[in-house]
Amino acid sequence: MTFRYLALTICFAAALGAQPVLTPTPDAGGYKIVNAVETGYRFTRVGGERSLFQSTENYGNGLRMFGGSFLIQSQTGRGRLFDTASLTASGLGNDPYGFAGLTVEKKDRYRYDMNWRRNDYNNPSLLNGEGATWKNTRRVMQDHELSVQAAPWAKLLMGYSRNHETGPEFTNYETYIGGLARSGLPLARDTR
Repeated sequence: MTFRYLALTICFAAALGAQPVLTPTPDAGGYKIVNAVETGYRFTRVGGERSLFQSTENYGNGLRMFGGSFLIQSQTGRGRLFDTASLTASGLGNDPYGFAGLTVEKKDRYRYDMNWRRNDYNNPSLLNGEGATWKNTRRVMQDHELSVQAAPWAKLLMGYSRNHETGPEFTNYETYIGGLARSGLPLARDTR
């Protein structure tokens, strides 16, 4: 470890020690609020094959939120607009794998759930068996679900999901003519 990394680590540890402990709020309009956030800076140093590291871990240097949660809950169990709302997240910022989830609920009325995920994928061509494919893509997936209590005996369910991938991709498109001749055409495109 170099002196620079040691000095940054000591400064970061001192800053963490100065943070106050989080406790629930005593009163926030009839709601109890509890939250926690864990942030930091990740130092990455690759001592081996960088393309292998990118295809398996893909972490880089930078500031990120390792994890966080936020909960707001009615103290009486019955809030005006909602009874409970919770948000959890991890890997936001410079992490290649991120997640966020949100739930808002009012008992016997409605419940909304949202999940969001991000995955940065890197597949260098040298690690592939034939070396004919290279990808550096980002996939974002999200799910939304809303259930509404229409009557004591009926519930309306609605949902929406989306899976979107984008980024550069290079591959070979092979053709066979009569089962004998073969030609390989390079294909560079945006993955969608």
